[in-house]
Amino acid sequence: MYKLAVFDIDGTLTVKGNEIPETTLEALEKLRRNGVECLIATGRERENIGEILEITGIDNYIACNGHYVKYGEEILYRYTYPEDVIEEIREICMREGYCYGLSNGEGIYISDIERLREDGAHNMLDEIKLLEDIEGEVENIILYASDGGGHFKPLEEGYHLGPWGNGMFDLVKRGRSKAVGIEEIASRLGIERERIISFGDGLNDMEMTEYAGLGVAMGNAREELKRAADHVTDTSANDGIYKACKKFGLI
Repeated sequence: MYKLAVFDIDGTLTVKGNEIPETTLEALEKLRRNGVECLIATGRERENIGEILEITGIDNYIACNGHYVKYGEEILYRYTYPEDVIEEIREICMREGYCYGLSNGEGIYISDIERLREDGAHNMLDEIKLLEDIEGEVENIILYASDGGGHFKPLEEGYHLGPWGNGMFDLVKRGRSKAVGIEEIASRLGIERERIISFGDGLNDMEMTEYAGLGVAMGNAREELKRAADHVTDTSANDGIYKACKKFGLI
């Protein structure tokens, strides 16, 4: 029996924005009733998941692709970028004409809002603020590089690019992923990986899909993820989460 169910947000829990199908909410409620711990694992920054936590009733989460891990009242892991890395990103982006954003847990601060708007990528960010207004430590770096971001290769030793699509990437610390965050929480709960089921749709869900005892790809998932998954369910809009939970006896 699975004891931990892990859900990506965009394209998995949600259909668009923060819209969650009623059948998905029903599945979450039944999972909890059946003693299954529910967990969110997302590439979103933690300031962008509050509404999802409220709607779903899920308290525990992994944000920024593993840079921030919270269980109960405890922060199990939090990564912040060194100043020299932020400065190197700034220099590369200025030289190559890239737009970039920094998140401090309170908002996303963008270097060139007009450029982002012109390129049509602003719809992927809920609330954007001016980079000059940022204060505090940086938990996530978002890069917009329509040419694939090859100029960030000098950072490859310590980081990798996590693609959003549409030319946008997260700069993810090597050794961190959703899967690592799941392992940290599962270890705290004494849950073996064989008793974990995960649901995802994107390339940043690859590690957790392979890590979980049962990795489920949504019907709307990237083809690469579908090939890696143990099971492909229906789309998020067509009750995919509910159907998979029913199929495997979780509800």
